[in-house]
Amino acid sequence: MFVVFEGIDGSGKTTVSNQVAEQLRGRNVAVTHLRADGRFASAVSEGIRAFARDARHLALVPEAEFLLYVARDVQLIEEVLRPALGRGDLVIADRFLYTAEVLARFGRHLPESFTAPVLQAAARTLVPDLVILIDVDPALARARRKSAKLAAGDERAPSRKGLGGVGLQHRLRRGYQELAAADGQRWVTVNNEAPLPQVVESLAELIDDARRHNVSAAMKRFRTRRSEAAASATAVRSVDDALEQFLRRVDARAASEPQVAAHLLGGLSGPLVDQRRRSLAASVPKAVIAGCEG
Repeated sequence: MFVVFEGIDGSGKTTVSNQVAEQLRGRNVAVTHLRADGRFASAVSEGIRAFARDARHLALVPEAEFLLYVARDVQLIEEVLRPALGRGDLVIADRFLYTAEVLARFGRHLPESFTAPVLQAAARTLVPDLVILIDVDPALARARRKSAKLAAGDERAPSRKGLGGVGLQHRLRRGYQELAAADGQRWVTVNNEAPLPQVVESLAELIDDARRHNVSAAMKRFRTRRSEAAASATAVRSVDDALEQFLRRVDARAASEPQVAAHLLGGLSGPLVDQRRRSLAASVPKAVIAGCEG
């Protein structure tokens, strides 16, 4: 069985997919993860990734960028993916050819007439059994990326794609949503704002269910559970209500991701915001200071 995790940068798909892989291994499932701990299983693919993301290569044209992304995946397919499927492993990929397609078509506005033949030739009839879109608001994704760099003391320049700004992330998110809507029999969308253990547990259950029984039936059961949980969501009725709901979500985030909570408060002011900053300052002072810059 071949399962792909997709989503914009900062969506959490790498963390989620790796933890899902560990849960499944705990259920005695033979799992090959093509990007364990954030590094591709092929050194060649990892080298192509490093070249394509390097901000010094700003002159890279969209067509060449697309072909590099495809080359990265072709190497991974032939070197690692097909042999793992041949052994009967459950294979998990953090990104696949869909990443190249979404970036090219929705991010860089290349025509489908250019991308489709290349993607078809690269896949050679290989298609995932299940694609999980880890969906998240680009503002939250950006907060996660910024807070992770701050926590790690990472002072490297942003990647080429990162320099595209939040507008690019919004286009990529819409692109993924469009692909998911067009292929509901293979794609399932998960909003990654719930607590991480809850997201991981639900996806491990989905994959295990699909592996042991039937992908279509497993997805139907999964969607039923998700719609029941979503039914309790609260609508926003006013600006004051929006602020109240936003701060509640910041409070919930503070328990599991205090750095992200501090980043989300950046640019805001007022007694309710300052109260939360003071509370967060005890555990993540650098993040609080970074949120006050300017």
